[in-house]
Amino acid sequence: MGVTVARKRNVKQAPKSKQAPKASSPAQSTPRESPKPGVAKRGSRQRRKEAAQRARRRRTLRRAVIIAAVAAALAGLAWPIYQSFRADADLKAALTAGSYTYDQNSDPERDHVANPSYKVNPPAGGAHLKAPANPGDYSGESAPPDGALVHSMEHGNVILWHRPDLNADGQAALKAIAAEFPSEVILVERESMPTRVAATAWHQRILGDRVERKTVLRFISEFRDQGPENVG
Repeated sequence: MGVTVARKRNVKQAPKSKQAPKASSPAQSTPRESPKPGVAKRGSRQRRKEAAQRARRRRTLRRAVIIAAVAAALAGLAWPIYQSFRADADLKAALTAGSYTYDQNSDPERDHVANPSYKVNPPAGGAHLKAPANPGDYSGESAPPDGALVHSMEHGNVILWHRPDLNADGQAALKAIAAEFPSEVILVERESMPTRVAATAWHQRILGDRVERKTVLRFISEFRDQGPENVG
């Protein structure tokens, strides 16, 4: 009896399924360490200290800016005052460099009155007559009344006064000065003066016993046309 050998069928075996690689587990993040209490406190204190220093610097800067601004403003105000004071001091020094005295003596008020009288001699201001005296040389003739002369000073005129006992050269010198300013100067003779020579403008006076041409000219140049009702 023959042995029947069964043919082996080629049976394809199902391929073994490949196992998916295991996903690697994500790396675990290392937890931050909390700062130690002492270190945190020192850091906070340092930050507060730095903030305080910055605030102080800002305040100091603001104060410096304010001080500089105030100083500049004061300097702007003080400089004209200083200049005016210096000019006044220089003028007084020039007017008194010789034998003259200088003052600002004057009677008060500046109203129009019928019969004014004056305590300051010669007068350099105060209440006065309604009509002013005209500029010119009145020496050797009747002088205008004091009230008219004071009104002229209010208008910016300068009055040159001399006593009758001023020597001839002095009188001639005053006449020559008055002639140089025919519309601004009045020359009059006045017996009742404490000095032989005087020059007056509104609230300004120089007095002496001789004619100092340079000083008189400086006085005229400074105070002519400077009255409170200047009409020059």
